[in-house]
Amino acid sequence: MFGKQLVSRYLVPQVTSLHLDADRSEEKAGAHQDRSKAKDKEQTRLVECLDRMEHKPKAGKLTPKATMKEIGHLMRRVFSLEARFKEDFVAGLAETFPDSHVCSTEAEKCTAACPDEKVVEGKSVTGLS
Repeated sequence: MFGKQLVSRYLVPQVTSLHLDADRSEEKAGAHQDRSKAKDKEQTRLVECLDRMEHKPKAGKLTPKATMKEIGHLMRRVFSLEARFKEDFVAGLAETFPDSHVCSTEAEKCTAACPDEKVVEGKSVTGLS
């Protein structure tokens, strides 16, 4: 409930259309491969940091604040939603924002086809595309 109230405070449901990415386009396949490789490296770093965090207390030492910050950062970077969670997310959005949908490809292509709408793009939500 709190999330809906917070979002609807900043976005007016009656005039807001939410477009979410679906399948990745062929044009950006190379970029997606690069991101996937970077994500794999970050996942490896995350495991290393978690190992350090686990072993420090066993050695009678505290885990450094920098390590904790890095773990938080890496967890945000490697997180992604499965398709079924994305469907639930969109269904939840549709309760507050009736014009919410997953586009047939990338949201940019979908919003470009809506010339009468004012489009405000933000940073992609990690894990939703």
